[in-house]
Amino acid sequence: MKIYLCQKGFRFITEILQGLLPDDEILDCLPEEIATKATDANVLIP
Repeated sequence: MKIYLCQKGFRFITEILQGLLPDDEILDCLPEEIATKATDANVLIP
């Protein structure tokens, strides 16, 4: 599963999520990139 945290600068959150969901891809993006990333994402975390 591809999960996007829709804010940059919260590396600790992506690291926690990756530890809890090791089989999933945890990524981050800027708020203005959400529309582009949403086409490829399974989950968006605002």
